[in-house]
Amino acid sequence: MAKTNTLAAPTLLDHTSGLAPNGTCLVAGMSWKPLLGQNPGRLAVVEAKNAGGTHYAYADKSGSAGFTKFKAADKVQYLSMASLFAASIPASSTVFLALSINETQSWICAVSNGSVLAGYDLVSSSHEISKASRDAFNRRFPEGEFWGDVDGLDLAPVYTWESLAEQLANVKHAKDAQLRAVGANLSLSLNAIPRPIIWMVTFGLLAILVQKVVWPVAKSFVGSREEVVVEDPELLWQQAIDSTFNDAMLSAPGTLQGLLVNVNETPVLVSGWRLESLDCDWSARAWKCSAKYKASSRMQTNEAFESARPKDWKASWALPQGVTASFNLPAQSVGMSLKGLKKVTEHEIGTASRIQSIGPVLTAGSSPMSNFTQVEIKPPTFAKGEPVPLPPSIKLPLHSMVNVTAPLRTGAVVDDWANEVTWKKATFSFDIKKTPGAKDSVAMMTLKGEIYATP
Repeated sequence: MAKTNTLAAPTLLDHTSGLAPNGTCLVAGMSWKPLLGQNPGRLAVVEAKNAGGTHYAYADKSGSAGFTKFKAADKVQYLSMASLFAASIPASSTVFLALSINETQSWICAVSNGSVLAGYDLVSSSHEISKASRDAFNRRFPEGEFWGDVDGLDLAPVYTWESLAEQLANVKHAKDAQLRAVGANLSLSLNAIPRPIIWMVTFGLLAILVQKVVWPVAKSFVGSREEVVVEDPELLWQQAIDSTFNDAMLSAPGTLQGLLVNVNETPVLVSGWRLESLDCDWSARAWKCSAKYKASSRMQTNEAFESARPKDWKASWALPQGVTASFNLPAQSVGMSLKGLKKVTEHEIGTASRIQSIGPVLTAGSSPMSNFTQVEIKPPTFAKGEPVPLPPSIKLPLHSMVNVTAPLRTGAVVDDWANEVTWKKATFSFDIKKTPGAKDSVAMMTLKGEIYATP
């Protein structure tokens, strides 16, 4: 695999910054990559070499490795700031961190499940870049936490530079965060050994080295080259979820109530033609409706309907005595926000109870609220086309189907819970021969929609 050599220069904060003790240098702005394979420690070295890095950071049980390129000074301990932060929080946490380095620069970092996330170890000199990083993290992890001291990012002061300094005093955490050279320089250790001994050992072990070490390692490396190509299942699934919902438009609160008002104002008679049914489908900008009228007697003519109908209606004739009028009614829409969804338990208790309270006016065929199931999302695929298994850490949004039929006169009873539903379709029927009752009426309505929730 060829080296990419595209690593950006890191930011080095030594004792002159006031953030690190003498002899220690904190490193920010490293490139991070998730590690998937049987030997992540070796993969960390391979990834660093492929990227043209000189140093890398990897801690046991971590799911990612960081690498960077710079010229190290002698007798200086280099520590990854991102590794220190990851080691200091619970492994199950998902946190975005932004700390001010000085008046113009901020350090951005993000950790999930003990691993530093790719693209979230950077030094920013722009508030716009910092905010864009926060927004991207928020879309990927709507339940994540936001810590730090940078103004304008809505952060909780949970973690500060003093918190990071405490990790420097933790021997284990400092050791895990220590940067390692990609190409180990053996010259210093060899200079400490007498030259005759070096020659004796070199010639004596050369054959064994080639047979027992070099060849097996070469075979192992060649066999693992495809394994090094890493694709993050968690990231791929999150991108699939975002692409499904980020551009989705839903019916806004009050949309159904507004439709019911307009339906009540729709003429039942148009120059002797009687309204039989009205079907309305929600779209982002309007309810697209079609009303079926039938001539109340043979004396009614198409010309009479045409001259009396509202001018924004479009008539389609069903000869000899039928006509369908198409028109739009006002509708409002809002963008889908996964973070703003209620938890499924809130709907199963609160919303379900409010719907149950109107049970006496619903017909037997109604299904007010089905069991919540996962929203169907097309699985992402790896580069080679295989579907990506759903990681346990990814929780898909849920939805419940709503289908209620009741007399139109009872429309006000939906006000208490209508805004919890994303309405999709409303159908109205009109039959003057019906005998009104608790669950029956001359005018009936059937409302269909969905309720979205988080697990």
